[in-house]
Amino acid sequence: MDERFEEVDGRFQQMMAFKWIPASIFTALTVAVRGFAYGDRRTIIRRAKRETMEVMRQVAVKDSNVAEAMRRFNLL
Repeated sequence: MDERFEEVDGRFQQMMAFKWIPASIFTALTVAVRGFAYGDRRTIIRRAKRETMEVMRQVAVKDSNVAEAMRRFNLL
């Protein structure tokens, strides 16, 4: 009888140890995807700022009001 309880207990411990593997994989994937999304977002925002400034500088060449506003904020 004790042998059977030890066998069941051993199997239960194996099942509990196995549950950590998928949980760990899911957690690692979640962290990786969020990290990639955050880094990609920062890259896109930086590129958008740069492109916007280039466009504004080109517009400022023809429009004196835009040029004056950009000079006030030290952007030109």
